[in-house]
Amino acid sequence: NRLRSGKIDRRAIASLGFGAEAVFEKIVTTSHNAACLHISIDASGSMNGTRWSNSQIAAIAIAKAASMTNNMDVVISYRSIYGYHQNDTKPLVMIAYDSRKDSINKITNLFRYLTPGGSTPTGLCFEAILDEINGMGGADTDKYFINFSDGNPYFQATNFDYSGQLADKHIRKQVNNMRAAGVKILSYYIDGNSEYGRASFDYKYGKQSTAYVSVADIIPLAKSLNKTFIER
Repeated sequence: NRLRSGKIDRRAIASLGFGAEAVFEKIVTTSHNAACLHISIDASGSMNGTRWSNSQIAAIAIAKAASMTNNMDVVISYRSIYGYHQNDTKPLVMIAYDSRKDSINKITNLFRYLTPGGSTPTGLCFEAILDEINGMGGADTDKYFINFSDGNPYFQATNFDYSGQLADKHIRKQVNNMRAAGVKILSYYIDGNSEYGRASFDYKYGKQSTAYVSVADIIPLAKSLNKTFIER
């Protein structure tokens, strides 16, 4: 307000009697690129309980907020395993919600029945997730990968062991592939308090892309997300 042209600011009309001419206001409209968010949640057995419920609350809050905008799509996926025997167990990425084709009612009606279980394939799922992200939006779309995880990767199958430093290096490589594709990354370490665990998490995802706020507290969560969007 207090401009010399535009719509009159009624609160400033009284100033006219004192020779003030800057009594006009204007509306500033900002525009942003379309954005897509892929929220990936660790659905391993260790996430059971508060970690799971808090991650669900956070993901659903983000999806609900995005549903009230015109240019932001959200996908929620879960990482786990499938197969009945160790020799045929495989990593799993389950797309549970896609705002481009699903109503928010899907979350209301079905998400209460989702429960975690199994091991933690993590990076073994990231290539498939990157393919999903690349399929969202066009060249001008801002793309984000938001990860909820409670720590270290672990997956076993016949003659295959995915854990420790080897798995950490693989995750780091997959995360760097996402960055190279133009994807902005924010990774939440759920209940990560140990110094070693945080160092490992920072190594895998990059210290600049990790967050240790409680996902149950929506204000710090929103601040960390907004910071990521602004830095874009």
